[in-house]
Amino acid sequence: MNERDEQRVIEALRELTGGLTVTEQDINTAAARLKIRLEPPSPRRRLVLLAAAVAAVLAVGLVISQTIDRDDAAPPAGTPPSPADSLRATLQADAYTLPSADFTAGATPTAQDLTGFWLLRAPYNSPMFVDGNGGWSMGTLTVPFGHGTSRLAADTWTRRLDDRGNCAPDAGLVGFSQPWRTALAPDGSLRAELTIDNTTCTAAEGREVWDRAGPGSPVADYLFATAQDADWQPASGPFSWEGLYLAPETGHLLDVTKDGSYRYYDTLTDPRLVAADRGELESARGRMTGSCAAGAFSGSLETAQLPGVDGYVIPHDAIRIATTTDSCASGIAEQGVWVNVF
Repeated sequence: MNERDEQRVIEALRELTGGLTVTEQDINTAAARLKIRLEPPSPRRRLVLLAAAVAAVLAVGLVISQTIDRDDAAPPAGTPPSPADSLRATLQADAYTLPSADFTAGATPTAQDLTGFWLLRAPYNSPMFVDGNGGWSMGTLTVPFGHGTSRLAADTWTRRLDDRGNCAPDAGLVGFSQPWRTALAPDGSLRAELTIDNTTCTAAEGREVWDRAGPGSPVADYLFATAQDADWQPASGPFSWEGLYLAPETGHLLDVTKDGSYRYYDTLTDPRLVAADRGELESARGRMTGSCAAGAFSGSLETAQLPGVDGYVIPHDAIRIATTTDSCASGIAEQGVWVNVF
């Protein structure tokens, strides 16, 4: 240590001791401590410090990772549920697997309760319309899979098959009656369990779970919500119109045959189903034209597929029409989105 360093040490000690006498031993001790503080750490000490720093970094990284995982697993507070989550929260899960007593537990339906448009719960696929007189139809309205009359006595709903449906004539069951034990479940669905051992011409074997598909119903709300976020694309080439379409926002129906002939229904509450309008539909390269009783209309045509929810709703194709000219009073184009339900 040179003289300058010695002087610095002496001055520091004097300040510390309040001006007391400093011995040579005090100077040597202080100099040794100063040297230790000024010198770089030894290789062993460097390793210890490095290990401590790495451990600290890993601990911080683990905390950050766990925080990110928690953020990914749960949506932020206040985030509204998805349409699929809302559907699951509203409708009972695994209804088809319930014991018989639980499957048909609920209120005994009236004829008025049965009236309306229904969709069969997944994994099955079928629409059903029941009019105010007990007439029923499954599949499309023009070419139904099953069709007939029905009567309700207490909790037993007996459906009779006639020759308008495709199935009964082929199976030799014209005039055949199928009794179903029925109930309106707490989730609003219509439960039907066949009480005889003959499932020919049934939509879901011996058990059926029907969800109402009118405006404001859980299924219609789901279809309408998913349509808003669907990946819509212009229809490519000639479009195959055949099918039964539901407008989920209004509950109106559009029944189109293979050749493009359609019938439009704007009310399902009358004793009998009566078409409000009819005409022909054509399309080419994302454009469409249609005729009606009062004239014609034209516009763009887009298509999309709406996702399903396992155990509740199957995936459905959908179309969206936006008119540029319209002299019809039918309101087909005004519905915007049509979901092909069969």
